[in-house]
Amino acid sequence: MEESSVLNPAPVAFFKDSSIYLQKISGNITQETSNNPHAAPLDIDSMAAILTESGQTISGSIGYQYAEDRFDKRKRLMIASAGRAGDKSSLGIAARITQDSLSENGQDVQNIKYNQLVLGASHVLGEAVTMGVTFIDPLKERPNETRGILGLQYVYEDFVFLILDAGADYNKALAETFLYRGAVQFKVFGDFFVRAGFFTDDGLNENGSGAGLSWVQPKLMFDFALKNTNIKADLDKNIEPEKIKETSFSLSYRF
Repeated sequence: MEESSVLNPAPVAFFKDSSIYLQKISGNITQETSNNPHAAPLDIDSMAAILTESGQTISGSIGYQYAEDRFDKRKRLMIASAGRAGDKSSLGIAARITQDSLSENGQDVQNIKYNQLVLGASHVLGEAVTMGVTFIDPLKERPNETRGILGLQYVYEDFVFLILDAGADYNKALAETFLYRGAVQFKVFGDFFVRAGFFTDDGLNENGSGAGLSWVQPKLMFDFALKNTNIKADLDKNIEPEKIKETSFSLSYRF
């Protein structure tokens, strides 16, 4: 539910509970082509807080994200709203208000402010299958960030959850920006869920995998996750090879 402020805003219209969500991510970046073999990895750090109100005719959420990556800093306000379009469908829209402070050396800082839209739709195909469509930055406010993504979720007996996504920047050649990702989650020991996933994004020149463990109660959810990302070198895009390792902790309270 909390991801509606970040990913597809439409599914929040189907939920009945409201929630408060907190997330903390920490990690490091190892540059594969560093001239100093003893150079310490670069730290990355971020936090997010999201308040979601659902169960109404119009549901929505508001969230705040702060992130540090190398010498760069980001502050982002996220506002999302969604409503039903019949018994099995919903539509949503989200706004991202972002301020980036960019620097290559920690001293010369360039501040950039921009606003983006995210449009989403969700449709229940059956008791076990849900489909979603998301359009990220359709007004092309930022270069290389526009995406159209189709997603499917399959649930078997409330025990196995399968998620598949595929998409691309529809303004460019498919082969240049194609992305796909998938995940599987299993319910174990009654209150615990374990999951694993993978992702590839040709537009960002990255691929990787992740795993996580969740403890879910009627009102409370705690989640721990690991993510490994490999960034491939691309001279045309001025991208250097890197390895990123991230650890995240999140807590959600529903009311």
